[in-house]
Amino acid sequence: LQIGILDLTIVPNPASYQGTLTFNANERMAVNVDILNKKKKKTAFNYSGDVFEGKNIIPIDLSNMLPGQYFLSLTAKEKIFTKKKFKFVTT
Repeated sequence: LQIGILDLTIVPNPASYQGTLTFNANERMAVNVDILNKKKKKTAFNYSGDVFEGKNIIPIDLSNMLPGQYFLSLTAKEKIFTKKKFKFVTT
């Protein structure tokens, strides 16, 4: 079975103080979510935990981040899903 993380979205975009990450997983697994800056360095936001098969929703606290563009990095079973197209701008 191939690791499946599908339909990654971040809303709203641009975000102010809080965003929401949603995605579908094809099985229960541990994930790690990081928000990266333009230089691909980790920011203060990190989520580590189990997700379930099906739709998953993770709140993203952006209140400590400066306005700018960021990237989402989701790691599951040692596979990294960095999605450049999911840049977002805090306002």
